[in-house]
Amino acid sequence: MTLTSTIRKIESELKSAEKLARKYGAQANVLKNQLASVARLIGKKIAASIAPPKTRKRRGKISTAGLARIRAAQKKRWAKHHAKHGKKGVQGKKKSFKMSAAQKAKISKGQKKRWVERKKKLAEKS
Repeated sequence: MTLTSTIRKIESELKSAEKLARKYGAQANVLKNQLASVARLIGKKIAASIAPPKTRKRRGKISTAGLARIRAAQKKRWAKHHAKHGKKGVQGKKKSFKMSAAQKAKISKGQKKRWVERKKKLAEKS
């Protein structure tokens, strides 16, 4: 095909496309107008039946007075709890393990002995 014939073919396709666009464009405008008139007729009923989309409410900052009320209520709850269970809570004071000085000395002596043996082994290897 030559360049001239290609151009003529493209021009004819363009003309047919323009005709189709005019034809269906007019039909589309008619449909849009009909839909708009129907929507106007029943728009009020539809608008009432369709709930608007739920938007998330923005939470504001708590006021100083509100914060003070929350703090006072929490202090009151803790005071009630401490009155019933004592300051340490429900469990009470945990028993602590106490080691005698003799036990500590025995453990220290054994550990020092192990360190000396370990140093001897390391010295022999190197």
